[in-house]
Amino acid sequence: MSISKVSNRWLNRAYKSIAILLVIFAVLISALRLLLPYAHNYRTDLQDYINQTYGSDILIGSLNMGWQASGPTLVASNVSLLQTNEAEIFVQAFDMNVDFWQSLRHRRLITKDFSLNGVKILFDNTLVSDSEVTTSDSSLLNNLFELFFSQIGRFSINNSQVVYQSKQGKRTFLIDSLHWLNQGENHRARGNVIVDGITSNNLRLNLDVQGEHIDDMQGTLYLDANQLNITPWLGKVFAIADENTHS
Repeated sequence: MSISKVSNRWLNRAYKSIAILLVIFAVLISALRLLLPYAHNYRTDLQDYINQTYGSDILIGSLNMGWQASGPTLVASNVSLLQTNEAEIFVQAFDMNVDFWQSLRHRRLITKDFSLNGVKILFDNTLVSDSEVTTSDSSLLNNLFELFFSQIGRFSINNSQVVYQSKQGKRTFLIDSLHWLNQGENHRARGNVIVDGITSNNLRLNLDVQGEHIDDMQGTLYLDANQLNITPWLGKVFAIADENTHS
């Protein structure tokens, strides 16, 4: 048998094998797209998988999934990400669009759009100073940091608030919009924030930091504000009771 006939036979088998694999892959993708609208039936299974994988205690209120041009989409509501004595993180709704082909290529989660709405973060520094953070809580915080600062390329936060409790009192930060971008060890953010009791208008910020871990991050924060109202703060510091005092 000639070399050309042998090579043609093996090429023919290779083409057929590739064709069969492509057909199987297409069938799997089609099956996935058909099953996505029924994802709400597997909400508890997904919740248990995340908790077992990351050692967390996440609670998901509702779950819906679909498919767009680039890949699957996921919409979850009333999600409790963290619930400890020192801190709480609750998300009213988040919308995630996964880049299926890039995730498959790089073998890790790659998102095109990731938005969080109605986020509420409560952090009580007085409890942290008086008690030690448990190993599980520390591991969970590290996993959340790894997710939002390394695995997700970009995300946005809208209509949210951060409440920070210290021995000096409680401070509330209202986030109108915040857009975050991760590029390796470079992290950039821009957005509009209102500091309760200080700003009557939005405080615009631009953040540019570098670092692999949150403890190692260094960079620059730019702030731009107008119509500052610091009289509530002055009233606490100087005990001013004059209603006509304004800034």
